[in-house]
Amino acid sequence: MKKQKLDLELEVIQISMYVGIIQLLLKSHKELTVTKTIFFSYIIKKQQIDKFKGVYDGRHRRDLILKAISLIEGDFKGFNKSLTFIIKSIDLLIKNKKVLLTNEYLSLREKSSNVTLKESTFIKNAIEESKSKSDIQFWREVIEVV
Repeated sequence: MKKQKLDLELEVIQISMYVGIIQLLLKSHKELTVTKTIFFSYIIKKQQIDKFKGVYDGRHRRDLILKAISLIEGDFKGFNKSLTFIIKSIDLLIKNKKVLLTNEYLSLREKSSNVTLKESTFIKNAIEESKSKSDIQFWREVIEVV
């Protein structure tokens, strides 16, 4: 019984973190596809919450998507485990009318979000570069590396 309660509390904490991260992404980038939101949410959580230090900074300008993907190279288990929390977070935001889903794009309904997390310049630039790739091509690259 205690384990179930603890698992539920941990799930609530994870979903809460991802809700904030997703709002940050959408506030900063106006709209993103669901798949790119999932991937970059995981990267930002890894950097911000888990104190993961990225090896890239805002000075890097070439192959930003591949460099971003390389940040989670070999972390399939962690990425896979987080998928459930990220998807539940997106679902919660949509059901509570905080985020709008149009086709495969997510956008923030409320422009005045009180999100406190910040994304690095490198991640911001990688997200912008990723907009030029289709989701299929993007996921192919993610799957190859992770």
